[in-house]
Amino acid sequence: MADTALRAIAYGDHPRLLLDVHRPEGAGKAPVVVFFHGGGWRSCARDDVFHGPIGPTLARAGLLVVLPDYRLYPDACFPAFIDDAARAVAWARANAETFGGDPRRLVLAGYSAGAHIATLLAYAPCHLESCGLARGVVSGVAGLSGYYDFTADDDPFVSRVFPPDLLAHAAQPARHADAGAPPSLLVHGLKDGIVRPEQTDRLEAALLAAGAPVRTMRLPDDDHHSYLQSMHTAPERTGVLAALAELARTGALPSSVPDLSKGTCQ
Repeated sequence: MADTALRAIAYGDHPRLLLDVHRPEGAGKAPVVVFFHGGGWRSCARDDVFHGPIGPTLARAGLLVVLPDYRLYPDACFPAFIDDAARAVAWARANAETFGGDPRRLVLAGYSAGAHIATLLAYAPCHLESCGLARGVVSGVAGLSGYYDFTADDDPFVSRVFPPDLLAHAAQPARHADAGAPPSLLVHGLKDGIVRPEQTDRLEAALLAAGAPVRTMRLPDDDHHSYLQSMHTAPERTGVLAALAELARTGALPSSVPDLSKGTCQ
């Protein structure tokens, strides 16, 4: 399934507030995925060499994909880039039907720092509410190799990006996990030396303790980048693409996902 790309659409008045839309061939009521790029809140873009293939890959799986940029440090600190991301979600929901998408099936997803953004939007209602959206408009969230419960000990750079009075609670997706959280698909490579897998472990534990639906894919042979790169050329290797597409299509987590760390399914 091919895709049609519409690039550099402005969703705000800052030069960084641009997004791309990737439409699956013959799109009509396609599930919508808003995908936030990584880069440690200070680098990268929706269309760089690493993140650029994500839109076409997800569109080939039948999804309408919105890839926003957002302001970066030092231009912006928390929560400015979360505010940008919430505006991008509001834009996606308002314009989904124009591009052949179904606004009732809206999944937030992200990689690394983008996973932090996606999950915080999904779990802390105040950010979407500031753009006129209720929490319930998000039908699912997918976090890939994300930061969810972190301190400056995990990454000294966070002390520049996150004000101390907000770092302990407001900035932490795991601290906002509750029973109202949308279905969460979490993915982490167990050889990740950039964002430790314990970040995903702690978010999973918080969601389970709250009674929220969650599935976790732990990939023993992958590091921070490798499974996302292989998703474009060999998606069957890990099953991440299929799991994300199922979440977007159905609004429910896969009944089982490969637990490659144990050689079984969970």
